[in-house]
Amino acid sequence: MELGKVQSVDTGNVTIKVENELLLNDVQVNQIIQIRSTKTGEKIIGLISKILRKAVSDKIDENEDDFIIENVIRVNLVGTFIAKEGTSRNIFKRTLNTVPSVNADCFLLKGDDLTEFMKSISSNEDNPLKLGKYTQIY
Repeated sequence: MELGKVQSVDTGNVTIKVENELLLNDVQVNQIIQIRSTKTGEKIIGLISKILRKAVSDKIDENEDDFIIENVIRVNLVGTFIAKEGTSRNIFKRTLNTVPSVNADCFLLKGDDLTEFMKSISSNEDNPLKLGKYTQIY
């Protein structure tokens, strides 16, 4: 399910506008987002860094208490997920082959997509995922 669309693009960050306010209930900081790339077979991967709900203008009418509310998510871009490269499948690279375009579709990485992504990170022989080190304190 689409979370929202890219509203603005910076060097390593994007802002996503979320139209459906109910979708914000499923969003948390540090969740993984995938953004549709301009290249076929590639997805841009990012981590949610901030979730904002803000009034973007003053009151619509002086007699009303309603404000125009905008739901925005800030995302730090971390890499590219490639479906197929040569004979290899499901590859994650910690570089950006492209930056997202404005209005690109954005999705929370969940379910089978999240499983495939995590498999690609953990099976990377050159640079595997490391979560920490065992230490012994005396």
